[in-house]
Amino acid sequence: MVLSCVKPALNASAETATEISPPGQYRYGALEFSPDCQYLYFRRAEETSPTTALYRMLLPDGSFTKLSVEAHSAVTISPDGKRMAFIRYYPETRESALIIAQTDGAGERTLSVRRPPESFFRAPAWSPDDPQLLRLHLPRPKLQLMPAKNE
Repeated sequence: MVLSCVKPALNASAETATEISPPGQYRYGALEFSPDCQYLYFRRAEETSPTTALYRMLLPDGSFTKLSVEAHSAVTISPDGKRMAFIRYYPETRESALIIAQTDGAGERTLSVRRPPESFFRAPAWSPDDPQLLRLHLPRPKLQLMPAKNE
């Protein structure tokens, strides 16, 4: 898999590409660049495992760090690049949770939980003016803004 990120301040000819994995070893998903294009966030699972983990890769060198396990949505990065949010599902209770953490994985905490019949649906989105997260939940599709306070 090859990905590239063009920094807005750079000329498109300055584009760089980094190979992040040989084909066939892992399943990748939910790719998200940091606002400054210094990091790539992604979910990864081994071909033989249903468990996914959230990773952060330093670009362009390709070194990466596992940030969290069981991230079940794409990650969204705050406009200042300091925080992230994603959805985690708990199959045993059928609950879904909106998780927030620093972008290095530290300080992970649950911001909100939905119990059946409600559920978070899809990834959250950070508003451009920061401290609000947009989330969609079911059973009646409903969009909701939620404060994402620093603590």
